Amino acid sequence: CAVCGSGKYLSDAASDPALHTSESSCKLCPAGSMNEHDDTFAENHDKSVDCAPCTTGRYSDTDGSSSCPECTTGTSGVGATSCSDCPAGYECSDSKVDPCPAGKYSNNDSNCKGCDVGHRCPGGMDHQLCLPGTVQPATNQSTCVACTAGSYQDDQGKLACTPCPAGHFCPEASTTFIECGSVSLYCPTNSTSVKAAASGSYTTPVDADETARTGEAVCEAGFACVGGIKTSCDDGFSNPGSSKCEFCGPGKYMHEAEDSTKDCVGCQAGKYSETGSNSIEGCLTCGIGEYSSAASGFCSTVKAGEE
Repeated sequence: CAVCGSGKYLSDAASDPALHTSESSCKLCPAGSMNEHDDTFAENHDKSVDCAPCTTGRYSDTDGSSSCPECTTGTSGVGATSCSDCPAGYECSDSKVDPCPAGKYSNNDSNCKGCDVGHRCPGGMDHQLCLPGTVQPATNQSTCVACTAGSYQDDQGKLACTPCPAGHFCPEASTTFIECGSVSLYCPTNSTSVKAAASGSYTTPVDADETARTGEAVCEAGFACVGGIKTSCDDGFSNPGSSKCEFCGPGKYMHEAEDSTKDCVGCQAGKYSETGSNSIEGCLTCGIGEYSSAASGFCSTVKAGEE
């Protein structure tokens, strides 16, 4: 991979291979700015901010400049594309000199110009790129607009914010996206904050990174779900949406109703279950000379004189 040369940059973060095919893929620094760095280090060419505005008293009238020459006549303001005798930040006409109002700027060309998209112009000579976390899609604006919660912008001078990706959240004015951070939390696309999995639910997809889950699902029958984690009830049972596994104790067995819900029911009188069972077959019949009450874990022996 070759590095863009002086006067150029390429800020695309691998979104489209067609934007990385040759040196012509590199973008030219706009007039009024420069990038003096050669093609040694990519970090000097990977953002639009690497195109530094020409300083006061210098200018650049072409795109792709590697330097800003000094003005030979007149002077200039920051980011100037030409030099002039009219003071930067003012409009000069008919012997009248007026400061540029909010939403406009001048960097030495005798006229106040409307503020460009992706910039803010509070007045005078200020023509400032919107900082990361803010954007400006309209012209003639004096301020930039913060990215709303659920979106972000990691570059400067942009017109729109980027939706927060699934598995992450973005507070207002975010300059990057933040991982949900735990298996108990999930974040759909455009999340403004993390969401906690409800008791009886687990985070999804289960094969994704535990710190970047995107949704939740109700716990299926036969599982228990706590803290976003689904655990199998190997020796017990559960109904959908359960946060714990159930185990039938002595004298009881698991019974499944017509609606498929499950519960523990006592063994009939005359039968017993010492440890509990997952089926009615686990309720054993008392032997000859023995008896038991309903839901009993043992059988009693009939004593002499008893019926």
